[in-house]
Amino acid sequence: MLVIALGLVTLLHALVVTSHCRDQEAKTLRALGLGPRAIGSLAVTHSTFVALIALVVGIPLGLALGRLVWALIAERSHVIDVATRPWTDAASVALAVVLSGVILAVPVALRSMRRQLAVDLRPD
Repeated sequence: MLVIALGLVTLLHALVVTSHCRDQEAKTLRALGLGPRAIGSLAVTHSTFVALIALVVGIPLGLALGRLVWALIAERSHVIDVATRPWTDAASVALAVVLSGVILAVPVALRSMRRQLAVDLRPD
């Protein structure tokens, strides 16, 4: 449970920091005519892609390393090692990670949507 909480806090922190760092780009896009909804959708899209990349790397790596570590522990403990593939668990974790990433992106997206233009480039 602690690892899940740390992962969610890390994702939220990454979204806030990235949003802050790309503030000038978002303001420029707003000045060029991009609407507030499109700016908000950038944060949601960013969060979704970060979650998907983490899953593409994390699930196979976690399953492989977990299998390797368990094989070493089972060999030293003289336990019969039977391999199981928890695909349903992995799929439910993947779905939960993507959904929580989208949910965490909503406050960041709302904050991005409320920002003012850096400079008003529109003609008078």
